[in-house]
Amino acid sequence: MSFKRYIKPIILFFTTFSFFIILSIIAMIFNIGIQTTDYVKIIKFDNTGYWILYSFGMVVLAAMIGGLLGGYILGPIFLYLHKQTVGRKMAYGIEAWEKPEKFNSTFKAIFPALASINLALFLVINEDIVNNFVYLEKAGGEGVLITLGMLLSITVGISMFLFSSVWFLIDAGIVYSNAEKVKNKQDLVEIRSVGGWYLYFLQGFAGIGLAFSFYVFIITMIQRGFFKGPELPLFLILPLIITILSIPAVILLDISIEKRIKYMLKWAKKLGIIKYVQIKFEEV
Repeated sequence: MSFKRYIKPIILFFTTFSFFIILSIIAMIFNIGIQTTDYVKIIKFDNTGYWILYSFGMVVLAAMIGGLLGGYILGPIFLYLHKQTVGRKMAYGIEAWEKPEKFNSTFKAIFPALASINLALFLVINEDIVNNFVYLEKAGGEGVLITLGMLLSITVGISMFLFSSVWFLIDAGIVYSNAEKVKNKQDLVEIRSVGGWYLYFLQGFAGIGLAFSFYVFIITMIQRGFFKGPELPLFLILPLIITILSIPAVILLDISIEKRIKYMLKWAKKLGIIKYVQIKFEEV
């Protein structure tokens, strides 16, 4: 497989990550400190540069770990659950497809990024959770942001863990149809992707859920006197930053696509899914 297909996303990733490395170096050179040693309970750094490297470096690592492990663990489980619930009276099959020559998944992790922020915001509005990371009374708004950064290093891994399991199912081409169910009935035959069915709900959680969590977060922070306003631009570009930092995970998933498909088809066979489906559109 030619790595030329990954040149543009790799350049985008290293350009973005280099920006944060430069920021961290500047912070170290000028000894830009933060008073975290006074109120942070875990992972204490006395320089902003170390915090930058840790926060964004952990996002990259968490995305790769979650992305690679999720599908292997949850993929078969999701398929089994779907077949035993939604698909009890459905017919299942495998739709073969060819991998496109051009890599067009640079921003594939946008919804996992949104989901990770959604989950992190949902957690950070809970004072008990924040107090596990910092002494909130001493830290104030800065402590909340630091906690949010530490939580993102966890939630990014969780969201990639979930989404990669769905991508495994989609890449394997596993579909289901109501053809048998509507036989001899005045209903249309539908063919849907198993992974697409799960993806619909995950994207809803990522999109609609984030809007709700962000609203609750802002209101809560204003009421506590923590939110001053300048933090808003960071929240607006954070999904894009996480998406770009997740590019290595997406590339690794693309490189391993053949192995992943074989893995899922092996489990599909164990569940009795062995027929191949070919969908064609013809003029009538």
